[in-house]
Amino acid sequence: MLFFPGLSSDLAWVAAWVFVFGLLVSSRYLPLRCAAPVSLIKVAIPFLYFAHNPSGSLHLLDDIQYFQSGVSLLRMGFDPFSVFTDTRAFAALATVAGTNWHVAYPWLNLVAVDFLGAHYYAPVFLNIGATFVSGFFLVRILARSGFSRLYCRGVAGFFLLHWDVIAWSSFLNLKDTLVVTLVLALLQQCVELFDRPRLWRVIPVLLIVTGLFFLRFYAPLFVAAAAGAYWILRKKGGWRIAGVVAWIAAAAFFYRLVPGTAGHIHLAEFFRGLPQFLLTPLPWKLSPGYEFLFLPAALHLILLAPALLAIPSLWKRAGHARLLIVYLIVVLVVFAVLPENRGIRQRQMAGFVFVWLQFHALAAFARYVLARDDGRTPRN
Repeated sequence: MLFFPGLSSDLAWVAAWVFVFGLLVSSRYLPLRCAAPVSLIKVAIPFLYFAHNPSGSLHLLDDIQYFQSGVSLLRMGFDPFSVFTDTRAFAALATVAGTNWHVAYPWLNLVAVDFLGAHYYAPVFLNIGATFVSGFFLVRILARSGFSRLYCRGVAGFFLLHWDVIAWSSFLNLKDTLVVTLVLALLQQCVELFDRPRLWRVIPVLLIVTGLFFLRFYAPLFVAAAAGAYWILRKKGGWRIAGVVAWIAAAAFFYRLVPGTAGHIHLAEFFRGLPQFLLTPLPWKLSPGYEFLFLPAALHLILLAPALLAIPSLWKRAGHARLLIVYLIVVLVVFAVLPENRGIRQRQMAGFVFVWLQFHALAAFARYVLARDDGRTPRN
């Protein structure tokens, strides 16, 4: 088939398994009549793309390196389990990763090529599966915060089919999608701790933090800063004072001891950096290789003002989901003062919050239009 040179049994098998996985996970928070078409659409997009372009036509350098690292480890005779039992395997993993810290994603590429075949699309489909898990954690946070089942389902469907989620998870082998999944998992555990503090709940928190540390080491710090700030906002008296002291001490520790931070933070840049970070990337100024983000960037720009205007309304009624808003503010403030880190990939760390804000704004507009139409009906 000339138009689908990459169509193969391997591709069909991987797509089928991810569809089944996505259906099983999404049916936990969506009715089956919605989960099935949503899962089918999410899997069909990369399936048709890789059937047409077997190795993909969109690459940002990092994605190729991640894939090649997985293939290289496999050719060395290592498998995903030997990394934990063989010091040579872990040394090889650290070598291909270029660091002893961010070894998680090269290892996940090894998992993908070992179980799904040495194809570029193998880790991409793992990322697609991760988006279904992200939706689960997002719904859990909103449900725990008192939002209705219909509202949570609407947010979930909007998230799974959101243009940013589709663009970043369906074509490129990048770690950002998995970072979002673990960040949402960590935020959800924080909500559970706020609601029902139990000592055993520290265990999943530590496991998630460990995974994030080896994926993107500073991501847990953003969640910790947001959780600390939210704790301060909720508490009164001595507890609030203690929280403020702990938050300032932690911020000072990060600023002074994390290598390179003190030399890169520029507080004077904040008022210029914040709008730049919010608006990046402008559709007409996309860098080479990022042209596929034209539509997502345009839609983000169109919906930015309504999304930000939804924050006061949500703050009044969001319960523990206010933690998501605090997390967004932390991400915006930190990257606004870091001139070298104001890219779209950094903003993806809080992309799910923008999805929620956009949904709320669009839902409010839809309710307004329907209510206005209902008011005119008797006169027709």
